[in-house]
Amino acid sequence: KVVSCQNVTTSIPSSTGLGIVHINPRSVCNKFADVPQFILNSNYNIIAISESWLRKDIPSKLYSIYNYKLFRKDREGTGAVMLYIQRKLGPVVVDTQEFNNDIECLAVRLRCKNLSVTMCVIYRPPNIAYTELQFMYDILPELSHNCDVFICTGEFNVNLQMVIFFVTSCNHLVSYN
Repeated sequence: KVVSCQNVTTSIPSSTGLGIVHINPRSVCNKFADVPQFILNSNYNIIAISESWLRKDIPSKLYSIYNYKLFRKDREGTGAVMLYIQRKLGPVVVDTQEFNNDIECLAVRLRCKNLSVTMCVIYRPPNIAYTELQFMYDILPELSHNCDVFICTGEFNVNLQMVIFFVTSCNHLVSYN
């Protein structure tokens, strides 16, 4: 079993000093035995997971990792998102219930070096219309409000060369904070 990560260059404000990784294992259920060792060997503060495939009937204690708090947004079938955040960062979930039900969005607020940080992970299933991306344009500025640093990662299932609307939205969000 291999947990693979794509090489993605990300610019995270150095003022936070956070180590963050996003993985898409396409189900943690059959790969979880490898995840704790990967996390503990890597010294990441935050691990964002898309396509966890967890459901409400699967207890969180089966997926706990020492010194990390687990946050989940489950769904039936495929999809779902998770965040592991080191307990020392005092993570607290941000309510995202009022937002789009077709796209999973999980946000957590934490403190790091006297900065308020909101960490967000999103999963957009590939069968959802591109017009649903308006949701991201609406929600991300709201989630980034009242924090010093906003970080968003996930599996967007978007061909950026084909979707001008999304690119325009992302440019707006980059300049928002």
